[in-house]
Amino acid sequence: MRRLALIGGAVVLAWLAWWVWLDPAPSPEPGSPVAGPGRPAADQTVAPPPPAPDLPPVSGMPRNSLPVAEPAPATPAAQLRLVRPADGARVSSPLTVEATLIGMRLVAAGVDEPNAGHLHVLVDTGPPAAAGPIPSDPHHVDWGSGEATGEIDLPPGRHTLQLLLGDGSHVPHRPPVLSERVSVIVEPTTR
Repeated sequence: MRRLALIGGAVVLAWLAWWVWLDPAPSPEPGSPVAGPGRPAADQTVAPPPPAPDLPPVSGMPRNSLPVAEPAPATPAAQLRLVRPADGARVSSPLTVEATLIGMRLVAAGVDEPNAGHLHVLVDTGPPAAAGPIPSDPHHVDWGSGEATGEIDLPPGRHTLQLLLGDGSHVPHRPPVLSERVSVIVEPTTR
């Protein structure tokens, strides 16, 4: 048993020596002076890494990393209506949003069936200009369970609401099935 422990210890020491041999000195921090064998002269500094590309922040589900499918065709007679709240309504938060879909069916996200989809509530924004999945952030609220009614928390002030039907992969149909855009005023709550 003692012989086995000695062999194991020798293997660990050999591995450590090999690892130290590969990188005898720690990597310098960007902007710090460096020197040593195989390293720049002491009067040189390490350049900082190039800046990361300017990408928009990712929020919620990383949908933009998914492969983009062709948009599902919409039924020509499809109509999406925002029943409640009415345009110009004064409301309190959370406010109830209610929709009606005619000519197509509401299903949960992930269900890819013809003439079906789920709702996204567009808050203070219009429909996405780029092809691909509808973003998931505070301006694009995903009702992925196939519901037609839900509540949304909004801060006091004027806001616009619009509904957009997304297919099972959160991609708008072709042509997009949109409700009219309404404007509401969320009144401050008094406590």
